[in-house]
Amino acid sequence: MTWFKRSLQALVPVVMILIVMAVMNGSAKEEPAPNALALHIDEQAVENGDMIFRRGVGLVSDFVVSVDQASRFSHVGIICKQDGQTYVIHILPDEGRGDDDSVRMEPLSLFLSPANASGFAVCRLSGKHRAVAQRAASQALAFWKKQVCYDYDLDASNARRLYCSELVWQAYKMAGIDLTDGVLQRVTIPFYQGRYVLISRLLNSRWLETLQQQ
Repeated sequence: MTWFKRSLQALVPVVMILIVMAVMNGSAKEEPAPNALALHIDEQAVENGDMIFRRGVGLVSDFVVSVDQASRFSHVGIICKQDGQTYVIHILPDEGRGDDDSVRMEPLSLFLSPANASGFAVCRLSGKHRAVAQRAASQALAFWKKQVCYDYDLDASNARRLYCSELVWQAYKMAGIDLTDGVLQRVTIPFYQGRYVLISRLLNSRWLETLQQQ
């Protein structure tokens, strides 16, 4: 079934692909603008389990944000610190160039490079929930170690496969906090009808506070 859906996606018009990618949280890869500027983040201030939202580059990212107007971001991951280095655990689909479609763990500098990002925000659980954030980071790391693959069906009912906002949501849910308070947003477009974890639902969660943004 997953193969069939992917085949259909390859045949639909470009506009339809953009709409589908909007539901997939802006996962389409684009070339950075010639005048793209490096983003500045206080890496020392981020902690395990922090959520990092990213605005992509180019027209696809702009389109995604126009669809989900409650957020200016199109992708999200979880901060994981190991051996003095800061990484982002996140997931993207295969973009047609032999890319790996399993959970990725990449340096923060690459995640926010001009080729990938034009804006960001770092959010953290408000109040005394650091233990939950630590467990969420550990769960995200477990997803990476298991090489969980991208969820092309966008089925949020289990964690056998994940899409980007679902990875964050599932990690925190397994750690003890449902960032959506049990409310997923309904989306109805060709090939995808149901309730999904959208970027804006996480960004505007009552559990989070924003620490840095650009």
